[in-house]
Amino acid sequence: MPRTIEPAERLPASPIFIAVRLAFGAATIVVLLLVFGALAAEVGAVILLAAAVLFVPRALVLDEHDR
Repeated sequence: MPRTIEPAERLPASPIFIAVRLAFGAATIVVLLLVFGALAAEVGAVILLAAAVLFVPRALVLDEHDR
């Protein structure tokens, strides 16, 4: 009998939780700009955008399913 793999359970993320994380990301970009310059801020922004695109929609969908 084949074994089934259960998906990992994840905690839901509310819109406020996501907003706080995005605000932290915005502050990080400003700090990178002031401390390391424009190139570091641009690289940081791209990395934070990639993380948001990958994880924010999944967290919000999980939150909607739990209601």
